[in-house]
Amino acid sequence: DSEIYDLIMRKKQRPRLTQELEAFWTLDKPITRLELGITSDAHAEKLRLLIDLFYQCTKGIASERPKAEAVYNLLCSLPTCYDMR
Repeated sequence: DSEIYDLIMRKKQRPRLTQELEAFWTLDKPITRLELGITSDAHAEKLRLLIDLFYQCTKGIASERPKAEAVYNLLCSLPTCYDMR
């Protein structure tokens, strides 16, 4: 946690995602989906939204990050695993 804090607050950099998640975010190839265990387009869309939220929440300038209520509302709007069958 302190490493992440240091990156965001002092260096104005966001923490990196895993290579697989970075590849999914930028390319979204079938092989990347398989590596991540993504089994449907609904799962892929949910992961895209979560990665986007990660990027929003790790902006270097705190005033540009979403407020807790907005994060909560976004997370509540995501379909659950049971809804995606």
